[in-house]
Order: sequence, then C-alpha cells, then structure tokens
Amino acid sequence: ALPVHAPVASPASFPPVPTTTPTREPAVVAPLQGEAPARGDINGDGALSTRDLDALWDLIGEANRDAGFRAPSVADINGDGRLSQDGYDTGGDVDGLLGLMGITYGDANADGRVDLTDYGIVSDNLGRDNLAEAWSRGDFDGNRSVNLRDYGVLRNWWSL
Repeated sequence: ALPVHAPVASPASFPPVPTTTPTREPAVVAPLQGEAPARGDINGDGALSTRDLDALWDLIGEANRDAGFRAPSVADINGDGRLSQDGYDTGGDVDGLLGLMGITYGDANADGRVDLTDYGIVSDNLGRDNLAEAWSRGDFDGNRSVNLRDYGVLRNWWSL
C-alpha cells in the first residue's frame, strides 16, 4: 500500500455532536465540550483497544478515498500533523498506536505476544472478508479481510 498523508483537524474544528442518529456511524466520536480525548482513543470509548486500531484503519481508508478528508487530531498518534501509515514499524500513526498499546503487528488478541493463540485466530479467519473488529480477527493491514498477507505479517512478527 502506498503511504497515506491526510491533514489533521484541530479539536476546535470537530463538528458538533449530532442530536439525531446519523445514517452512518462515524469512525471517531468527537469529544464532549471541554473534554480532551485520551491519546490513541480513536473510537472514543475511553480505553485503548484493538477497536481503536480498526477505527484508525477506517480513517486511513477514508483518506485514501477522499483527498479533502481531514482526520481528527486524536488520530495523529505520532504528532506530525498528518494521518499516516508508512509501512510496518516506520513511525506512522498505526505504529504509534501499537506502541501505546504495548503490542506489535500480528498480535491479534493484544496480549503483548505473537504466538500460537494469534496463529489460531488468523487460521480460523483466513479467507473471511468484511470483518467487524478486524484486528482481533487477524486483519493486520486494515483491509477488513484476513488473507495470506496477514499470515505473512504474523510470521514476520512471531515471538515464541
């Protein structure tokens, strides 16, 4: 995948929280008035989890589709003013979020190790597409499917 660089919006430019249910749930929830989101809590649930990785991959995908897309500042993990995933272990925002969580690529269950449990998760989901909660099912490249590329990532980060 090519590197993605999208401008990052400041918290002051977040849109107001809608009072009606949107037709499509946003990838990132804007903070309440006067509340700063925790660094890395991209989905706004108050905790760092693999769901934040999925939300970050969704934002990267949105930036790929829309050149004018502005990512919320909470997604700018590395603080460079742009949304990026520059490859594995190269300092992009995905790498930064993994670092905040204390995990690496290939760690599907986010226990800090890439091991047989993660292998089992990838094996169980190999060939599946359009996954919700994709990271925890073995999607390590953000395309919402588990394929041989994800297996390769698992193999490269194996830590038994």
